[in-house]
Amino acid sequence: TLSFAEKKLQTNEPVIHRLSNLEKDLIADINSDLFVYTEHIEKLEIRLALATLKRLWSRGNAYFEDSAPWQTIKTDRQRTETVIAVSISLIAFYARISSPVIPETSDKLLRALRIEDTSWPSEFRPENISFDNPGILFGKIDDKQVEVWKKRWPVPS
Repeated sequence: TLSFAEKKLQTNEPVIHRLSNLEKDLIADINSDLFVYTEHIEKLEIRLALATLKRLWSRGNAYFEDSAPWQTIKTDRQRTETVIAVSISLIAFYARISSPVIPETSDKLLRALRIEDTSWPSEFRPENISFDNPGILFGKIDDKQVEVWKKRWPVPS
């Protein structure tokens, strides 16, 4: 998303122009899941929390895929910019709520998105966010690394 904004929109400050019903539905779904996720975190229900977090991430991925900014860039720059800006808002939101699970990556994302308020969000509200591209967050895992991890954390038979 960040690379798309830089390369295709040639900006690191995409703007939300108008939210469609797709975004309004996404916001409602995200906020509903956030409530559930927060409850699981507070009760230390780790497996349920992780399943809900995965669902939250999947909603963002589905939104990006369904919105197809690589297509809309050809005909509607404002729509594309809105999709990218909402997606970047999702990244900031995800970074905040993922901090118990992936704290270092969350910190790196929040710094790149210039987010100072790292408190737990009470809701998701898309906003315009400028950013610095953080580069690659997760490196490629090669076969050698997999073998090292298998020895370090063997799976019981």
